[in-house]
Amino acid sequence: MYMNAFTPQWFLLAFLPLVYTVAIFLPLIFITVSSFKTSDEIFSTPWAFPTTFDLSIYGELLGKYRLAQGLFNSVYYASVSGVVAIGVSLCAAYALTRMKFKTNAFFMALVLLGIMIPVHSELVPLYVMFVKLGIHEPQFSLTAIYAAFSIPVTTLILAGYIRSIPLALEESAVID
Repeated sequence: MYMNAFTPQWFLLAFLPLVYTVAIFLPLIFITVSSFKTSDEIFSTPWAFPTTFDLSIYGELLGKYRLAQGLFNSVYYASVSGVVAIGVSLCAAYALTRMKFKTNAFFMALVLLGIMIPVHSELVPLYVMFVKLGIHEPQFSLTAIYAAFSIPVTTLILAGYIRSIPLALEESAVID
């Protein structure tokens, strides 16, 4: 379809994405520029560029607030719980898709039920349970919680993937 350069459709197709892009990136630019200002500069001239670049807040983040340790912990817990969730979910997804038994639909419904339960409604009972069991180490408790709540979604995704693999390919792998 050919559009004239000055039709209203052209205006909408060209101008609205530009407005959307500015609306997304303007706060990010404002926050980034403001991070180099002193507190007085932020409150006196919020939209101006900084007169001197103050990097002390970044040193404070890394030193006083231990940002690097927090980032490392996040990557560690997410990685370990991801590996655990994928390992458990791959076994469950394979069993639910390739092995035929009477209660397949029931177990798949249980997996879907795990998706329907909000994570935040279970955090306090899980915390109480870990305290009563005497497990105060975050290396185990956080990893177990993150893995447990990601297993239903991961199982559903992997079950769809395993269904897409032809059964003949699996049979030829068994023969080899």
